[in-house]
Amino acid sequence: MRYQYYALFVPAEEGGYSIFFPDLPGAYSCGDDLDTGIWMAQDCLQGYLEVSLDYGDNIPPPSSKEEVEKRVVEDPFYAEGLEPGWFVVPVEVEVFDKSCREEETKKRMFGKHYAFYGLFVPKKDDEVEWVEISFPDLDLDNGCWDDVESRMEGAQKELAFWLRFRLTKGIEIPSPSPKEEIERIAKEGFVELVEVDV
Repeated sequence: MRYQYYALFVPAEEGGYSIFFPDLPGAYSCGDDLDTGIWMAQDCLQGYLEVSLDYGDNIPPPSSKEEVEKRVVEDPFYAEGLEPGWFVVPVEVEVFDKSCREEETKKRMFGKHYAFYGLFVPKKDDEVEWVEISFPDLDLDNGCWDDVESRMEGAQKELAFWLRFRLTKGIEIPSPSPKEEIERIAKEGFVELVEVDV
């Protein structure tokens, strides 16, 4: 099935672009230049949709260009960090459900079981509670989830997305550290094993 969503490109101070999909919370990427940014946006969108479909999440319908542009300037999340020269572009990808991806999975040498220790840090701000999720072995430290009770679901989604992206690009996956090593470097929170099949 083909999907098209508008991506927000915001010039970054250090050069290149920060990339967001306002319709899809948590879908963001970056690119050193416009061509790389388009490619990264496509990869981000495809990975996000594949993981969402695999977990049975509801995928919101795409907004029009005008709706996205209006949201960008009105939503403080985007408006406060907007740099001059931002723009939105349509990004289109073809996504198949998990069963239809089996052959492609074999070609990519996926179909493996992965287990990494995640660090979970409960947070609270103005009566709003959530949990930060990081994987020290993977330099993945920007995940979050709504509550501690369902933290494992959020951690699995973050891990699956990270692994699928790197496997697709042929990037080597590091070996997991023992739990004691992760606990040694953790300053707060607790450590749990997160397992996914990718």
